[in-house]
Amino acid sequence: MLMAWSSICWLAISLLVGAIAIAKIHYPPLLAGIPALTYGRLVAVQDSVFIYGFASQAAMAVALWLICRLGATTLIGSGVAVLGALIWNLGVAVGFVGILSGNLSPFEHFQFPHAAMPILLLGYCVYGVSAILTFWSRKECSMYPSLWFVFAGLIFFPWILATAMMTLWSPVVRGSVAPIVALWAGQNLVALWLGMIGLATIYYFLPKLTGRSLYSNALAVFAFWFTILFAQSSGMHAQAAFPAWIAGLSEITTILLVIPAAASALNWYRTLGNVDRTLGSAPAYRFMRKASNFYVLSVVVAAFAALRPVNRMLEFTIFQTGLAQLTLLGFFTFSMFGAFVYILPRVTQAEWPKPEFSIHLQGSTIGAALVIGGLILGGLVQGSQFQSLTTDFVKAVRSAAIPFGGIALFGYLILFAAQIAFLFNMLGLVCCSICGKEDVRR
Repeated sequence: MLMAWSSICWLAISLLVGAIAIAKIHYPPLLAGIPALTYGRLVAVQDSVFIYGFASQAAMAVALWLICRLGATTLIGSGVAVLGALIWNLGVAVGFVGILSGNLSPFEHFQFPHAAMPILLLGYCVYGVSAILTFWSRKECSMYPSLWFVFAGLIFFPWILATAMMTLWSPVVRGSVAPIVALWAGQNLVALWLGMIGLATIYYFLPKLTGRSLYSNALAVFAFWFTILFAQSSGMHAQAAFPAWIAGLSEITTILLVIPAAASALNWYRTLGNVDRTLGSAPAYRFMRKASNFYVLSVVVAAFAALRPVNRMLEFTIFQTGLAQLTLLGFFTFSMFGAFVYILPRVTQAEWPKPEFSIHLQGSTIGAALVIGGLILGGLVQGSQFQSLTTDFVKAVRSAAIPFGGIALFGYLILFAAQIAFLFNMLGLVCCSICGKEDVRR
């Protein structure tokens, strides 16, 4: 509950900061007299707080619950897990203040000051003690596919974070190497940490909420290993000027990710069948269905954008930001929302005060669609205009960034309002738990 509450609070802060950053594109004098609120710092805060404050913390919370549930065991070292969460939030707060004060790095997903990173790693290691002890003490020896994804994500994350810490801030690493390492680590942070936990969540909750068995464990094994094989070298073709073999390998692996995504989609489709008629109104199920759709769509769009002619047209546009948001705001965020809607009443043994979740569900869906659609469409417009040699570059940038950025701005504001509503619902859930209004649905 501590990690869930903290993650949603950080998500609300990230969305609000993102809205202010886009508003400054439309009206540059906005808050221009405050150095802490310059555009560059706001963008860095929005990205870092989302990755570490919301996404990673939510992944840690859901992973711990899945280990307990699928291992048929109770949490071992709950005090250690709480201590790890507190240290983690301290690290996020230090990074948040550090960026606003001007102490930030230029690498995407690693813009927190160096002082914040050891705190985050320490918090994760403390949390990891509880996760490992709980996993080791499980009574159910056979591992459900979700546990494969969880265990892989829990192993990959400290490796990626420690590698970035020892490389990006090292004085002996050449400047030409640092951007390659940063992009590799940032891509793996999304694909092999957050993506693994998101897939674990979908693989568990879709069969669970429908009362059906997973269609094929073999397809899940296939998707698991091929995702690990291809994801760790994908997504590096659309950024700075790298050696040709890096871009070529990245394009190929990004396209090949369609194979494990198709295996997962087929597995989920065969598992669900015609279940929408009976469960279409269940909030957790609706979040999970949207998350699975966002996942497949993100892989397909990324594969299309990795084609060499398309990549050359879109690589320096806001399309890439929209594609990243399709994965983060769409696939991962909705999977965490669905997990929280299902898990938190069982953690607090209380009933949601407003079980229909219409504001949160519809607001999140509309807001995410506006942010993702605005950025992707704006990138397509920019890319088409960049192909003309007679087009003024600045005018081409502004012609797409202003109108489509305005669409994304409204999306951020709607998402922020939806998360505030969810926070109030979570607060009501805690109050119901304290007052003893239990709902022991299990």
